[in-house]
Amino acid sequence: MNKNRIRLNICGAECTITSEDSENYVLSLGNEVEESIKDIMDKNDRVSLTLAAIL
Repeated sequence: MNKNRIRLNICGAECTITSEDSENYVLSLGNEVEESIKDIMDKNDRVSLTLAAIL
């Protein structure tokens, strides 16, 4: 199976993901991750971006 290289921007951080999954699937996962991070940060203004990503 071919590997796809997909560029993601999650909360301002750009990264390239190599995956056998489709580009649309990887992009949707990236969107879910970003929304989860933003949700955590919105609920607690003392949580940093790094800590929100870990959680």
